[in-house]
Amino acid sequence: MKDKLMLKLFERTIENLRLGVTITDLDRNILYVNKADAEMHGYTQEELRGKDAIIYSSDKAHEKANSKEIQNWKGMMREVEQKRKDGSTFPARLISNTIRDENNEPMAVVTICEDVTKLSEMEEELRKAKQLEDFRLLTAGVAHDCNNIIGRLLNGIEIGKQKLEQGKNVAPILDFLQENTNRARDILDSLFAFRKKKGNLSKEAIAVKQFLREIVQFEIKDKNIECDFNIDEGLPYIGVDASQIRQVIHNIIRNAFEAMQYDGKIEIGAEKVNEISEKKLKGEYVKLYFKDYGEGIKEENIDRIFEPLFSTKKTGNGVGLALAKLIVDYHEGHIRVDSTYGKGSTFYVYLPVTKKVEKPKHKAEEVEIKLEKLKNKKILFVEDDEVLVNTFSDLLNQYDIIVDYAETGEMALEKFKKKKHSGDDYDFLIIDLNLKGSMNGEKVMEEIIEADGRDCLAIATTGDRSHQVLKKYKSYGFTATITKPFTSNDILKLLSEVVD
Repeated sequence: MKDKLMLKLFERTIENLRLGVTITDLDRNILYVNKADAEMHGYTQEELRGKDAIIYSSDKAHEKANSKEIQNWKGMMREVEQKRKDGSTFPARLISNTIRDENNEPMAVVTICEDVTKLSEMEEELRKAKQLEDFRLLTAGVAHDCNNIIGRLLNGIEIGKQKLEQGKNVAPILDFLQENTNRARDILDSLFAFRKKKGNLSKEAIAVKQFLREIVQFEIKDKNIECDFNIDEGLPYIGVDASQIRQVIHNIIRNAFEAMQYDGKIEIGAEKVNEISEKKLKGEYVKLYFKDYGEGIKEENIDRIFEPLFSTKKTGNGVGLALAKLIVDYHEGHIRVDSTYGKGSTFYVYLPVTKKVEKPKHKAEEVEIKLEKLKNKKILFVEDDEVLVNTFSDLLNQYDIIVDYAETGEMALEKFKKKKHSGDDYDFLIIDLNLKGSMNGEKVMEEIIEADGRDCLAIATTGDRSHQVLKKYKSYGFTATITKPFTSNDILKLLSEVVD
């Protein structure tokens, strides 16, 4: 009597569970299914009895488990996509156990099914929240650095004005302004890069020694800082987004300068390693290190040093090192710090090696400007910033290059067709991909090709370095690309390359 009562209680418990319960034989035929499991899949219990459990699977290639697998099913958990009667699917977590007879032989399989749709939605919301926090962190860092650079530019302009009034040489000030403008461009590049997915960065093969030296020399210019380099010869290339890793190095070096109160020595080195021991990761990496002799970090703060908004400095904002970690993580690398309070700190950055080394692109300064070939060439600049076009027009007109202007896609098409009809075609088109209005640059190019402009030399331009057209620009009909901001010299060099 007691056994019957317990059996009835057990049956009622299974029937009232919110989790699905299915019992199958070893051939996967359903022997029992509780109410929750049937409703979860859109069936009645009667419809499921005797059916092959494959009916739940959204994977047509799903095969029956062999007997050895079944014998090892002891709380086997997996996350799968389950199919309902109406063909719709839902994410589920399954836990399976083998039921054995008195001889310990497998006789059936019981599987518990949990619909994790809400959990998946929550995880997606958390992922989006994390991305938003990452972006907020990045923009805070960008705003901080850009404000510093704007300050330098404004002061530089004031000094330049004073020197002009005094009849003094302003070339050094102009060089200073150009260097800092280029630095601002790199910082904004890192902002655009984070619009991409983690696995879709603008990676390129970078030679470490030259890359490091260029960045550091810019950072220590006009500062009372001594720098010792210890970079191994023959290092492999690293596969990174250059503008982002430049930001990492800038943040680490600036942190070192602040720790030493802008007076002292830093040591910078690089070597190839085959693992990240503290993470137990095997692979080929280049390990960079940055050693300063500042005040160091207190032991209780070491574990928090990469936390967003955490800073040990009175004037710190807790963004620089947190952003550095975020960028390195995006590159599937690693960053850590060793520090002794009162003696200084050493930051280590591990970046993955790349085997894909393309033929190096020409550096801008190595490209010969062919002014004779460009003389009297006609350019249609399709751009909605009239001030920008007028500036370039004034600069290029000095070299007898004729610049026409179209503010919208519709205006560009009208001018292009008119020129085509007169037989006086444009030699070059420079088209902004992010035009305002009903036609973007991509659409303009499509219409121009239809208007028999397939052979024209068209250059796509945008300030968004993650734009989809940039990677496959030729398939959209463009001859070349150039990203904003650019100078008239940049344009002249690019036109000189494509004119041949």
